[in-house]
Amino acid sequence: MNDETPQYIRIAKIVEENPSVKTFYFESELNSKPGQFVMLWVPEIDQKPFSIAYDNGKTFGLTVFKRGPLTEKLFEMNVGDRVGISGPYGTWFSLKPHTHYIMVAGGYGAAPLGFLAEKLTKEYGVTVDFCIGSRNKDLLLFEERISKIPNTSLHIATDDGSAGHHGYVTDILTDIINKRKENKDLLEKREVIVCTCGPELMEKKVLDICNETDVNCEVSIERYMKCGVGICGQCVVDDIGICMCTDGPVVPKYIANQIKEFGNYHREKSGAKTHLKSPSVASEDNKTTMDTEQLILKLHEINAVKFGEFKLKTGSLSPIYIDLRVTVSYPDVLKSIAQIMWQKISHLNFDIIAGVPYTALPIATAMSLEHNKPMVMRRKEVKDYGTRKAIEGAFTPGQTCLVVEDLITSGSSVFETIDPLKHEGLNVKDVVVLLDREQGGRENISNRGCTAHPIFTMSELLEVLQKHNRISQEMYTEVKNYITNTQVKPLDQTPQPMQTQNPTQPQGLTYGARVGQCSNPTAKKLLSIMEEKKTNLAIAADVTTKKELLEIADKLGSEICVLKTHIDIVEDFDQSLVLELMRLAQTRNFLLFEDRKFADIGNTVKHQYENGIYHISDWADIVNAHTVPGPGIISGLKEVGMQKGRGLLLLAEMSPEGNLATGDYTQKSLKMAEDNKDFVVGFITMKKLLDDPTFINMTPGVKLVSGGDGMGQQYNTPEKVIKDQESDIIIVGRGIYQAADPVAEAKKYREAGWKAYMERL
Repeated sequence: MNDETPQYIRIAKIVEENPSVKTFYFESELNSKPGQFVMLWVPEIDQKPFSIAYDNGKTFGLTVFKRGPLTEKLFEMNVGDRVGISGPYGTWFSLKPHTHYIMVAGGYGAAPLGFLAEKLTKEYGVTVDFCIGSRNKDLLLFEERISKIPNTSLHIATDDGSAGHHGYVTDILTDIINKRKENKDLLEKREVIVCTCGPELMEKKVLDICNETDVNCEVSIERYMKCGVGICGQCVVDDIGICMCTDGPVVPKYIANQIKEFGNYHREKSGAKTHLKSPSVASEDNKTTMDTEQLILKLHEINAVKFGEFKLKTGSLSPIYIDLRVTVSYPDVLKSIAQIMWQKISHLNFDIIAGVPYTALPIATAMSLEHNKPMVMRRKEVKDYGTRKAIEGAFTPGQTCLVVEDLITSGSSVFETIDPLKHEGLNVKDVVVLLDREQGGRENISNRGCTAHPIFTMSELLEVLQKHNRISQEMYTEVKNYITNTQVKPLDQTPQPMQTQNPTQPQGLTYGARVGQCSNPTAKKLLSIMEEKKTNLAIAADVTTKKELLEIADKLGSEICVLKTHIDIVEDFDQSLVLELMRLAQTRNFLLFEDRKFADIGNTVKHQYENGIYHISDWADIVNAHTVPGPGIISGLKEVGMQKGRGLLLLAEMSPEGNLATGDYTQKSLKMAEDNKDFVVGFITMKKLLDDPTFINMTPGVKLVSGGDGMGQQYNTPEKVIKDQESDIIIVGRGIYQAADPVAEAKKYREAGWKAYMERL
């Protein structure tokens, strides 16, 4: 590639690493080295430097964190869209054979270091210790990719202890270096080089450790760049005057030690200095931020955490009492709580936030004000005057709402907020909570299809207080025993009706609201996917080759909730197809439905389901069956599928003209389903057959325009199927994958199906 003139290149592939990070792949020969960067230009926006995350000679990848207008525009782009790219530029990490590398990555710094590890182990015969650090497990990136690199040991550290080492990634670095120094054979056998990429404060700590231990080190330093070729001077560093775009970004230890500003400050676009401060250290004008351990100690100081003997509203006596209402009188504590909770969920996608009345309301308000995120508020009781609303504020049905809570015991107070939010058409899938009392609330929330994100648990609170001699060993043990012996019972998973002084007929339940009413894990997962992705589209991939099937799954996976297969018509089937389908289903977030249409006696279908060359039960989330053989067919399939958490659809109705799945056949099928609700998740049907939200109705034979195909197949529109006939999922096949632009066509069906669903609500 020409390293100065931008070339328009089409995006070949997009992988969503998490809601805030994507990797964009381009099919072009870049011939880069690990540590180098390119300048990426988005028309009418700007150009920015991006480190190269992957390059195999034919394809290269750029990992992008969403922040600012350019990356926001980039995140809106699709496969096939074009951007301008020039490069590669800059210096790179050393590539020394028969060396031991220790790589220390923070956040998306794991991307270029992953490229380095892959190249070194493949071409230079090195060994690698790869250390990744993150605030929490949800923000970890590329651990799966790194774990597959040969001769590489993966080490993980999280600030909150949710994965790997509880602490900083630099703790792991120190431990690895010390162990190698203790083992003289290891030390003499291979030279050690530390390479680091990530937040600058982390890199500075790595540099300090390498200076103290006399270990070679290379650092990738990020600075504001404009031209990329050393002309504009925007990236000149104090006080040695080198340009990071030409003399960097990767510099050896002796250069990093000379850069006065490294780890202290950097310059903005305007040239103004911005001083770097650890998240746990207060800045001069904002002395409120503290880390989790400091926060726990502060809560104890202000009597938000008390020890003694307290009578609870249940009548039982407790050795500990948590009263977070007092935090409203301590602005520094309240602000720190809001900041720490925001850090916990900043990677999630949500449109609005709602605090659980009453203690969490000021926390949610602080989060809203600090980050300019809209907020809604739940009334504890709907009045029969004024607005008569359960949820106050400006919102649109279909938006995603983050729930904020101070602590959870059983989770009941969270449900009292989630249910009315969902009743108003809002999606709720995440709850951020300061304290998990570890008495069953987190599990209850999970059983309702949501994820709780606690800042700390009761065990962690007790450990911190004991560590700092705030409580005795006896008190620690007493509280731990109390928590163990007072576990709450699993709550009724049925959403409770809203309290109101003027009850009205509720609207239709959302997909998300139905999650908690289902007992089958596949049904829960499917409804959650539909709610999360805002899609009720299933693609019927009736194709005969692996290549065709995988292309459909790859290209259309982001638009669908279900991929329906006929695995026995794939002429070149092998187990690699199944593995790749499972991988795509996981990365694209959809379920696999094998349209097997079992129709034999129970013992036979059991073996067809579990054995044979297809081993369907090992990979298909959902299968279906005719009910002609009677209830024995369900028993046979259930014997295999229940233990694997699978789901079964019954063919209660079919779309071809003249089919016999009507009348009494349909009614008896419904009875069989009701007798097996733990395994039967729904029906293949033309309309909703039962007023039971635990059953999911899927309807085939859908086109944007009604009609037929000349072979007996009758087609209905998404509006008729979803809105009028109250089915849940539209199944579309040739109308999408045989279109001139299958992705665009899938989007049309997805939008039409979702629009019909919202109108039905």
